[in-house]
Amino acid sequence: MPVAEASDLTPPEWLARLGPQLVERQDRVRYWRRYYDGDHDLPSGPSQHKEAYRRFQALARTNLCLLCAESMVHRMQVIGFRDTSQQEPDNAVWRLWQQAKLDARQFTIFRKAFMVGSAYVIVGVDPRRANTPRVTIEGPENVIAECDPADPSERLAALRLWHDPIRRRWMATLYLPGWRYHWQSQRKHKDRSGRLSWKPEAWEARGDPARSTPVVPVIPFVNGDEGEDGRAEFAVGIDVQNRLNLTLLNRLTAERYASFRQRYLLNYEPEEDSATGLPIAPFDPGADQIFTIPPNEPGLPAPQIGDLQQTDTSQMLRGVEADMRAFAAVTLTPVYYLPGDLINISADSVAALDAGHVSKVRQRMAAWSEPLEEALQLMADIAGLERDLSTAEVVWARPENLNLAAVADYASKLRAAGYPLPIVAERIGDTPQEIDQLRSELAADAFRAGLSALAVPLEQR
Repeated sequence: MPVAEASDLTPPEWLARLGPQLVERQDRVRYWRRYYDGDHDLPSGPSQHKEAYRRFQALARTNLCLLCAESMVHRMQVIGFRDTSQQEPDNAVWRLWQQAKLDARQFTIFRKAFMVGSAYVIVGVDPRRANTPRVTIEGPENVIAECDPADPSERLAALRLWHDPIRRRWMATLYLPGWRYHWQSQRKHKDRSGRLSWKPEAWEARGDPARSTPVVPVIPFVNGDEGEDGRAEFAVGIDVQNRLNLTLLNRLTAERYASFRQRYLLNYEPEEDSATGLPIAPFDPGADQIFTIPPNEPGLPAPQIGDLQQTDTSQMLRGVEADMRAFAAVTLTPVYYLPGDLINISADSVAALDAGHVSKVRQRMAAWSEPLEEALQLMADIAGLERDLSTAEVVWARPENLNLAAVADYASKLRAAGYPLPIVAERIGDTPQEIDQLRSELAADAFRAGLSALAVPLEQR
Protein backbone atom coordinates (compact mmCIF):
# COMPACT_ATOMS: atom_id res chain seq x y z
CA MET A 1 0.00 0.00 0.00
CA PRO A 2 1.35 3.46 -0.82
CA VAL A 3 2.04 5.80 2.04
CA ALA A 4 -0.14 8.48 0.44
CA GLU A 5 -3.61 8.02 -1.07
CA ALA A 6 -5.53 10.10 -3.59
CA SER A 7 -8.39 10.23 -1.11
CA ASP A 8 -6.20 12.10 1.38
CA LEU A 9 -7.37 15.33 -0.30
CA THR A 10 -10.75 16.34 -1.69
CA PRO A 11 -10.99 17.27 -5.40
CA PRO A 12 -11.03 21.04 -4.67
CA GLU A 13 -7.98 20.58 -2.42
CA TRP A 14 -6.18 18.74 -5.22
CA LEU A 15 -7.03 21.63 -7.57
CA ALA A 16 -5.66 24.14 -5.07
CA ARG A 17 -2.50 22.03 -4.64
CA LEU A 18 -1.64 21.17 -8.26
CA GLY A 19 -2.75 24.43 -9.89
CA PRO A 20 -0.14 26.71 -8.29
CA GLN A 21 2.59 24.12 -8.98
CA LEU A 22 1.64 24.06 -12.65
CA VAL A 23 1.66 27.85 -12.89
CA GLU A 24 4.91 28.17 -10.94
CA ARG A 25 6.93 26.14 -13.42
CA GLN A 26 5.73 28.06 -16.50
CA ASP A 27 8.69 30.47 -16.48
CA ARG A 28 11.16 27.58 -16.58
CA VAL A 29 9.22 25.79 -19.31
CA ARG A 30 8.99 28.96 -21.44
CA TYR A 31 12.72 29.55 -20.94
CA TRP A 32 13.61 26.11 -22.27
CA ARG A 33 11.14 26.42 -25.16
CA ARG A 34 12.70 29.75 -26.16
CA TYR A 35 16.15 28.19 -26.31
CA TYR A 36 14.83 25.25 -28.34
CA ASP A 37 13.21 27.71 -30.79
CA GLY A 38 16.45 29.71 -31.04
CA ASP A 39 15.12 32.73 -29.14
CA HIS A 40 18.11 32.87 -26.81
CA ASP A 41 18.81 35.65 -24.34
CA LEU A 42 20.43 38.43 -26.33
CA PRO A 43 24.12 38.85 -25.47
CA SER A 44 25.14 42.31 -24.30
CA GLY A 45 28.44 44.11 -24.76
CA PRO A 46 30.31 47.11 -23.38
CA SER A 47 28.31 50.28 -22.94
CA GLN A 48 30.53 52.28 -25.33
CA HIS A 49 29.50 49.91 -28.14
CA LYS A 50 25.84 49.76 -27.17
CA GLU A 51 24.54 50.85 -30.58
CA ALA A 52 26.69 48.37 -32.47
CA TYR A 53 25.67 45.51 -30.18
CA ARG A 54 22.02 46.42 -30.42
CA ARG A 55 22.22 46.19 -34.18
CA PHE A 56 23.73 42.71 -34.26
CA GLN A 57 22.18 41.04 -31.23
CA ALA A 58 19.49 39.24 -33.20
CA LEU A 59 22.03 37.96 -35.75
CA ALA A 60 24.48 36.51 -33.25
CA ARG A 61 22.61 33.33 -32.38
CA THR A 62 23.44 29.84 -33.64
CA ASN A 63 20.87 27.43 -32.23
CA LEU A 64 22.77 24.40 -30.90
CA CYS A 65 20.02 23.64 -28.36
CA LEU A 66 17.65 22.59 -31.15
CA LEU A 67 20.29 20.24 -32.59
CA CYS A 68 20.91 18.69 -29.17
CA ALA A 69 17.23 17.84 -28.64
CA GLU A 70 16.63 16.72 -32.23
CA SER A 71 19.68 14.44 -32.18
CA MET A 72 17.89 12.44 -29.48
CA VAL A 73 14.52 12.42 -31.26
CA HIS A 74 16.16 11.16 -34.46
CA ARG A 75 17.38 7.99 -32.72
CA MET A 76 14.18 7.00 -30.90
CA GLN A 77 11.39 5.10 -32.63
CA VAL A 78 9.08 2.35 -31.41
CA ILE A 79 8.73 -0.22 -34.19
CA GLY A 80 6.74 -3.00 -32.52
CA PHE A 81 5.22 -4.61 -29.47
CA ARG A 82 6.01 -8.13 -28.31
CA ASP A 83 4.75 -10.56 -25.67
CA THR A 84 7.98 -11.84 -24.13
CA SER A 85 6.26 -14.92 -22.71
CA GLN A 86 5.48 -16.07 -26.26
CA GLN A 87 8.22 -14.21 -28.17
CA GLU A 88 5.59 -13.14 -30.67
CA PRO A 89 4.15 -9.75 -31.64
CA ASP A 90 0.76 -8.91 -30.17
CA ASN A 91 -0.97 -7.74 -33.34
CA ALA A 92 -4.21 -6.74 -31.57
CA VAL A 93 -2.39 -4.35 -29.23
CA TRP A 94 -0.22 -3.07 -32.07
CA ARG A 95 -3.38 -2.23 -34.05
CA LEU A 96 -4.48 -0.02 -31.15
CA TRP A 97 -1.13 1.77 -31.39
CA GLN A 98 -1.62 2.35 -35.11
CA GLN A 99 -5.27 3.38 -34.76
CA ALA A 100 -4.15 6.09 -32.34
CA LYS A 101 -1.65 7.22 -35.04
CA LEU A 102 1.21 6.78 -32.61
CA ASP A 103 3.49 5.62 -35.41
CA ALA A 104 3.90 9.30 -36.23
CA ARG A 105 2.74 10.96 -33.01
CA GLN A 106 5.31 9.19 -30.82
CA PHE A 107 7.92 11.73 -31.92
CA THR A 108 5.79 14.50 -30.41
CA ILE A 109 6.11 12.78 -27.03
CA PHE A 110 9.88 12.52 -27.31
CA ARG A 111 10.34 16.04 -28.70
CA LYS A 112 8.29 17.69 -25.94
CA ALA A 113 10.17 15.79 -23.24
CA PHE A 114 13.58 16.70 -24.63
CA MET A 115 12.51 20.28 -25.33
CA VAL A 116 10.94 21.26 -21.99
CA GLY A 117 11.77 18.40 -19.63
CA SER A 118 8.60 16.29 -19.67
CA ALA A 119 5.61 15.18 -21.71
CA TYR A 120 2.30 13.59 -20.74
CA VAL A 121 0.16 10.99 -22.49
CA ILE A 122 -3.51 11.03 -21.45
CA VAL A 123 -5.50 7.90 -22.32
CA GLY A 124 -9.28 8.16 -22.33
CA VAL A 125 -12.39 6.98 -24.16
CA ASP A 126 -13.19 8.51 -27.53
CA PRO A 127 -16.59 10.21 -27.01
CA ARG A 128 -17.50 9.57 -30.66
CA ARG A 129 -16.79 5.82 -30.63
CA ALA A 130 -17.49 3.40 -27.79
CA ASN A 131 -14.71 1.08 -26.61
CA THR A 132 -12.17 3.10 -28.58
CA PRO A 133 -9.24 4.67 -26.75
CA ARG A 134 -8.27 8.27 -27.40
CA VAL A 135 -4.68 9.37 -26.78
CA THR A 136 -3.80 13.00 -26.07
CA ILE A 137 -0.22 14.28 -25.89
CA GLU A 138 0.41 17.29 -23.65
CA GLY A 139 3.37 19.26 -22.37
CA PRO A 140 4.24 20.58 -18.91
CA GLU A 141 2.64 23.91 -19.83
CA ASN A 142 -0.81 22.35 -19.38
CA VAL A 143 -0.42 19.18 -17.29
CA ILE A 144 1.09 18.23 -13.94
CA ALA A 145 0.97 14.97 -11.99
CA GLU A 146 1.46 14.25 -8.29
CA CYS A 147 3.17 10.98 -7.34
CA ASP A 148 3.41 9.09 -4.08
CA PRO A 149 6.52 10.38 -2.24
CA ALA A 150 7.30 6.82 -1.16
CA ASP A 151 6.77 5.32 -4.63
CA PRO A 152 7.29 7.73 -7.56
CA SER A 153 5.75 5.20 -9.95
CA GLU A 154 2.37 5.50 -8.18
CA ARG A 155 0.37 8.48 -9.41
CA LEU A 156 -2.08 10.02 -6.95
CA ALA A 157 -3.61 12.78 -9.06
CA ALA A 158 -3.09 14.83 -12.21
CA LEU A 159 -4.36 18.20 -13.42
CA ARG A 160 -4.84 19.53 -16.94
CA LEU A 161 -5.24 23.31 -17.17
CA TRP A 162 -5.86 25.35 -20.33
CA HIS A 163 -7.35 28.65 -21.48
CA ASP A 164 -10.41 28.60 -23.75
CA PRO A 165 -10.23 31.76 -25.92
CA ILE A 166 -13.85 31.35 -27.08
CA ARG A 167 -15.40 31.12 -23.62
CA ARG A 168 -12.64 33.38 -22.26
CA ARG A 169 -12.26 31.18 -19.20
CA TRP A 170 -9.69 28.86 -17.73
CA MET A 171 -10.63 25.18 -17.85
CA ALA A 172 -9.37 22.51 -15.45
CA THR A 173 -9.72 18.74 -15.42
CA LEU A 174 -8.62 16.80 -12.34
CA TYR A 175 -7.85 13.10 -12.70
CA LEU A 176 -8.13 10.84 -9.65
CA PRO A 177 -8.23 7.03 -9.62
CA GLY A 178 -11.59 6.11 -11.11
CA TRP A 179 -12.89 9.70 -11.49
CA ARG A 180 -12.58 12.92 -13.48
CA TYR A 181 -13.66 16.37 -12.25
CA HIS A 182 -14.22 19.35 -14.55
CA TRP A 183 -14.13 23.04 -13.60
CA GLN A 184 -14.01 26.44 -15.23
CA SER A 185 -12.99 29.76 -13.73
CA GLN A 186 -15.79 32.01 -12.47
CA ARG A 187 -14.08 35.11 -13.81
CA LYS A 188 -13.44 35.64 -17.51
CA HIS A 189 -9.90 36.11 -18.84
CA LYS A 190 -9.39 37.48 -22.33
CA ASP A 191 -6.00 35.73 -22.61
CA ARG A 192 -3.52 33.66 -20.64
CA SER A 193 -2.13 36.67 -18.78
CA GLY A 194 -3.36 37.65 -15.36
CA ARG A 195 -3.30 35.87 -12.05
CA LEU A 196 -5.52 32.92 -11.23
CA SER A 197 -7.16 32.37 -7.87
CA TRP A 198 -7.17 28.83 -6.52
CA LYS A 199 -9.81 29.33 -3.87
CA PRO A 200 -12.80 26.96 -4.24
CA GLU A 201 -15.21 29.86 -4.78
CA ALA A 202 -13.16 31.01 -7.83
CA TRP A 203 -14.12 27.88 -9.77
CA GLU A 204 -17.41 26.35 -10.85
CA ALA A 205 -18.15 22.81 -12.05
CA ARG A 206 -18.51 22.26 -15.81
CA GLY A 207 -20.43 19.04 -15.25
CA ASP A 208 -20.92 16.13 -12.93
CA PRO A 209 -17.93 13.97 -11.96
CA ALA A 210 -17.31 11.29 -14.62
CA ARG A 211 -15.99 7.79 -14.32
CA SER A 212 -12.41 7.21 -15.39
CA THR A 213 -9.85 4.39 -15.40
CA PRO A 214 -8.95 2.70 -12.10
CA VAL A 215 -5.53 4.38 -12.25
CA VAL A 216 -4.77 8.00 -13.10
CA PRO A 217 -4.64 7.91 -16.92
CA VAL A 218 -2.07 10.71 -17.18
CA ILE A 219 1.29 9.04 -17.89
CA PRO A 220 4.40 11.23 -17.52
CA PHE A 221 7.50 10.92 -19.67
CA VAL A 222 10.12 12.71 -17.59
CA ASN A 223 13.52 13.54 -19.04
CA GLY A 224 15.43 12.77 -15.87
CA ASP A 225 15.97 10.20 -13.18
CA GLU A 226 13.08 8.72 -11.21
CA GLY A 227 11.75 11.03 -8.54
CA GLU A 228 13.45 14.12 -10.01
CA ASP A 229 12.00 17.02 -11.96
CA GLY A 230 12.60 16.74 -15.68
CA ARG A 231 14.80 19.19 -17.50
CA ALA A 232 15.49 20.07 -21.11
CA GLU A 233 18.07 17.89 -22.81
CA PHE A 234 20.25 20.93 -23.54
CA ALA A 235 19.91 22.53 -20.08
CA VAL A 236 23.47 21.61 -19.12
CA GLY A 237 24.78 23.38 -22.24
CA ILE A 238 22.89 26.68 -22.00
CA ASP A 239 25.88 28.50 -20.49
CA VAL A 240 28.03 27.34 -23.40
CA GLN A 241 25.31 28.43 -25.85
CA ASN A 242 25.26 31.92 -24.30
CA ARG A 243 29.06 32.11 -24.42
CA LEU A 244 29.07 31.14 -28.08
CA ASN A 245 26.42 33.76 -28.89
CA LEU A 246 28.52 36.46 -27.23
CA THR A 247 31.60 35.45 -29.22
CA LEU A 248 29.61 35.55 -32.44
CA LEU A 249 28.29 38.99 -31.52
CA ASN A 250 31.83 40.28 -30.96
CA ARG A 251 32.86 38.82 -34.31
CA LEU A 252 29.98 40.45 -36.18
CA THR A 253 30.71 43.81 -34.60
CA ALA A 254 34.40 43.54 -35.42
CA GLU A 255 33.67 42.54 -39.01
CA ARG A 256 31.38 45.53 -39.45
CA TYR A 257 33.41 48.21 -37.72
CA ALA A 258 37.00 47.04 -37.39
CA SER A 259 37.76 44.48 -40.09
CA PHE A 260 38.95 47.23 -42.50
CA ARG A 261 41.69 49.71 -41.84
CA GLN A 262 40.27 52.79 -40.11
CA ARG A 263 41.90 56.09 -41.20
CA TYR A 264 42.55 59.11 -39.07
CA LEU A 265 43.52 62.69 -39.84
CA LEU A 266 45.79 64.83 -37.63
CA ASN A 267 46.45 68.55 -37.57
CA TYR A 268 43.32 69.43 -39.52
CA GLU A 269 40.38 71.61 -38.55
CA PRO A 270 37.24 70.67 -40.53
CA GLU A 271 34.78 73.19 -41.87
CA GLU A 272 31.34 73.45 -40.32
CA ASP A 273 27.99 73.14 -42.05
CA SER A 274 26.33 76.54 -41.84
CA ALA A 275 22.89 74.98 -41.52
CA THR A 276 23.58 72.31 -38.92
CA GLY A 277 26.80 73.49 -37.33
CA LEU A 278 28.27 69.99 -37.71
CA PRO A 279 31.78 69.37 -39.07
CA ILE A 280 32.02 68.48 -42.75
CA ALA A 281 34.11 65.42 -43.67
CA PRO A 282 37.13 66.51 -45.70
CA PHE A 283 36.71 63.64 -48.20
CA ASP A 284 34.30 60.87 -49.19
CA PRO A 285 36.15 57.52 -49.17
CA GLY A 286 35.69 55.30 -52.21
CA ALA A 287 37.56 53.02 -54.57
CA ASP A 288 37.83 55.77 -57.22
CA GLN A 289 38.64 58.67 -54.88
CA ILE A 290 41.96 60.39 -54.22
CA PHE A 291 42.35 62.13 -50.88
CA THR A 292 43.56 65.71 -51.14
CA ILE A 293 43.93 67.99 -48.11
CA PRO A 294 44.77 71.67 -48.37
CA PRO A 295 47.82 72.74 -46.31
CA ASN A 296 47.44 74.59 -43.05
CA GLU A 297 48.41 78.19 -42.49
CA PRO A 298 52.16 78.89 -42.39
CA GLY A 299 53.60 78.01 -39.01
CA LEU A 300 51.01 75.28 -38.29
CA PRO A 301 51.91 71.58 -38.46
CA ALA A 302 51.09 69.87 -41.74
CA PRO A 303 48.02 67.53 -41.83
CA GLN A 304 48.84 63.84 -41.56
CA ILE A 305 46.80 60.84 -42.68
CA GLY A 306 47.30 57.52 -40.91
CA ASP A 307 45.44 54.25 -40.51
CA LEU A 308 44.87 51.65 -37.81
CA GLN A 309 45.32 47.88 -38.05
CA GLN A 310 42.14 45.90 -38.74
CA THR A 311 40.85 43.45 -36.13
CA ASP A 312 41.82 39.81 -36.67
CA THR A 313 38.65 37.69 -36.30
CA SER A 314 40.36 34.32 -36.77
CA GLN A 315 40.85 33.95 -33.02
CA MET A 316 37.16 34.58 -32.49
CA LEU A 317 36.29 31.88 -35.04
CA ARG A 318 38.52 29.43 -33.20
CA GLY A 319 36.77 30.40 -29.98
CA VAL A 320 33.40 29.60 -31.59
CA GLU A 321 34.70 26.19 -32.68
CA ALA A 322 35.96 25.51 -29.16
CA ASP A 323 32.56 26.43 -27.72
CA MET A 324 30.85 24.06 -30.15
CA ARG A 325 33.13 21.23 -29.08
CA ALA A 326 32.44 22.09 -25.44
CA PHE A 327 28.69 22.03 -26.10
CA ALA A 328 29.00 18.63 -27.76
CA ALA A 329 31.02 17.33 -24.82
CA VAL A 330 28.69 18.45 -22.03
CA THR A 331 25.49 17.42 -23.83
CA LEU A 332 26.90 14.25 -25.49
CA THR A 333 25.70 15.50 -28.87
CA PRO A 334 27.56 13.95 -31.85
CA VAL A 335 29.92 16.60 -33.20
CA TYR A 336 28.86 15.93 -36.78
CA TYR A 337 25.45 17.43 -35.88
CA LEU A 338 27.15 20.74 -35.19
CA PRO A 339 28.61 23.17 -37.75
CA GLY A 340 32.23 22.26 -38.32
CA ASP A 341 34.85 20.98 -40.70
CA LEU A 342 34.29 17.21 -40.37
CA ILE A 343 34.46 15.77 -43.89
CA ASN A 344 34.96 12.26 -45.24
CA ILE A 345 35.01 10.62 -41.82
CA SER A 346 34.97 6.84 -41.73
CA ALA A 347 32.23 4.60 -40.37
CA ASP A 348 34.51 3.62 -37.49
CA SER A 349 34.99 7.29 -36.62
CA VAL A 350 31.23 7.86 -36.66
CA ALA A 351 30.74 4.89 -34.33
CA ALA A 352 33.36 6.25 -31.94
CA LEU A 353 31.79 9.72 -31.96
CA ASP A 354 28.37 8.13 -31.37
CA ALA A 355 29.31 5.96 -28.38
CA GLY A 356 28.25 8.32 -25.58
CA HIS A 357 25.22 9.58 -27.48
CA VAL A 358 23.93 6.07 -28.22
CA SER A 359 24.40 5.09 -24.58
CA LYS A 360 22.33 8.11 -23.51
CA VAL A 361 19.59 7.24 -26.03
CA ARG A 362 19.43 3.62 -24.81
CA GLN A 363 19.06 4.78 -21.21
CA ARG A 364 16.12 6.98 -22.19
CA MET A 365 14.57 4.11 -24.17
CA ALA A 366 14.78 1.86 -21.12
CA ALA A 367 13.24 4.53 -18.88
CA TRP A 368 10.35 5.26 -21.26
CA SER A 369 9.51 1.67 -22.18
CA GLU A 370 7.45 1.21 -19.01
CA PRO A 371 5.30 4.34 -19.53
CA LEU A 372 4.61 3.27 -23.11
CA GLU A 373 3.63 -0.21 -21.96
CA GLU A 374 1.33 1.30 -19.34
CA ALA A 375 -0.31 3.46 -21.99
CA LEU A 376 -0.86 0.39 -24.16
CA GLN A 377 -2.34 -1.49 -21.20
CA LEU A 378 -4.86 1.31 -20.62
CA MET A 379 -5.69 1.39 -24.33
CA ALA A 380 -6.24 -2.40 -24.31
CA ASP A 381 -8.50 -2.17 -21.23
CA ILE A 382 -10.64 0.52 -22.85
CA ALA A 383 -10.87 -1.49 -26.08
CA GLY A 384 -12.01 -4.57 -24.14
CA LEU A 385 -8.92 -6.66 -24.94
CA GLU A 386 -8.22 -9.17 -22.20
CA ARG A 387 -4.49 -8.67 -22.02
CA ASP A 388 -1.97 -8.72 -19.20
CA LEU A 389 0.91 -6.73 -20.65
CA SER A 390 3.09 -6.94 -17.56
CA THR A 391 5.39 -9.41 -19.36
CA ALA A 392 5.27 -7.60 -22.72
CA GLU A 393 7.70 -5.05 -24.09
CA VAL A 394 7.89 -2.38 -26.73
CA VAL A 395 10.51 -2.86 -29.42
CA TRP A 396 12.73 0.07 -30.37
CA ALA A 397 14.62 0.63 -33.59
CA ARG A 398 18.36 0.40 -33.15
CA PRO A 399 19.76 3.85 -32.35
CA GLU A 400 23.11 3.31 -34.08
CA ASN A 401 23.92 4.69 -37.50
CA LEU A 402 24.19 1.44 -39.48
CA ASN A 403 26.19 1.06 -42.66
CA LEU A 404 24.27 -1.25 -45.00
CA ALA A 405 27.40 -3.06 -46.18
CA ALA A 406 28.47 -3.65 -42.57
CA VAL A 407 24.96 -4.89 -41.69
CA ALA A 408 24.98 -7.35 -44.59
CA ASP A 409 28.40 -8.66 -43.54
CA TYR A 410 27.24 -8.96 -39.92
CA ALA A 411 24.12 -10.90 -40.97
CA SER A 412 26.16 -13.24 -43.17
CA LYS A 413 28.52 -14.05 -40.33
CA LEU A 414 25.63 -14.74 -37.95
CA ARG A 415 24.11 -17.16 -40.46
CA ALA A 416 27.45 -18.84 -40.96
CA ALA A 417 27.70 -19.29 -37.20
CA GLY A 418 24.37 -21.16 -37.23
CA TYR A 419 21.96 -18.45 -36.01
CA PRO A 420 18.36 -18.98 -37.21
CA LEU A 421 17.21 -16.48 -39.81
CA PRO A 422 14.52 -14.86 -37.54
CA ILE A 423 17.18 -14.21 -34.88
CA VAL A 424 19.44 -12.66 -37.52
CA ALA A 425 16.56 -10.45 -38.67
CA GLU A 426 15.97 -9.31 -35.09
CA ARG A 427 19.67 -8.50 -34.62
CA ILE A 428 19.79 -6.31 -37.71
CA GLY A 429 16.69 -4.33 -36.66
CA ASP A 430 13.63 -5.80 -38.40
CA THR A 431 10.29 -5.10 -36.72
CA PRO A 432 8.42 -7.87 -34.85
CA GLN A 433 5.77 -7.84 -37.58
CA GLU A 434 8.42 -8.33 -40.28
CA ILE A 435 10.01 -11.16 -38.31
CA ASP A 436 6.61 -12.81 -37.81
CA GLN A 437 6.01 -12.62 -41.56
CA LEU A 438 9.47 -14.10 -42.15
CA ARG A 439 8.65 -17.04 -39.86
CA SER A 440 5.41 -17.62 -41.76
CA GLU A 441 7.20 -17.61 -45.09
CA LEU A 442 9.91 -19.97 -43.81
CA ALA A 443 7.23 -22.35 -42.51
CA ALA A 444 5.42 -22.18 -45.86
CA ASP A 445 8.68 -22.91 -47.71
CA ALA A 446 9.37 -25.88 -45.42
CA PHE A 447 5.83 -27.17 -45.97
CA ARG A 448 6.14 -26.91 -49.76
CA ALA A 449 9.52 -28.63 -49.64
CA GLY A 450 7.97 -31.48 -47.63
CA LEU A 451 5.15 -31.90 -50.13
CA SER A 452 7.65 -31.98 -52.99
CA ALA A 453 9.63 -34.70 -51.21
CA LEU A 454 6.48 -36.82 -50.75
CA ALA A 455 5.68 -36.55 -54.45
CA VAL A 456 8.97 -38.20 -55.44
CA PRO A 457 8.67 -41.99 -55.88
CA LEU A 458 10.38 -44.09 -53.22
CA GLU A 459 12.80 -45.69 -55.69
CA GLN A 460 14.02 -42.21 -56.71
CA ARG A 461 14.58 -40.99 -53.20
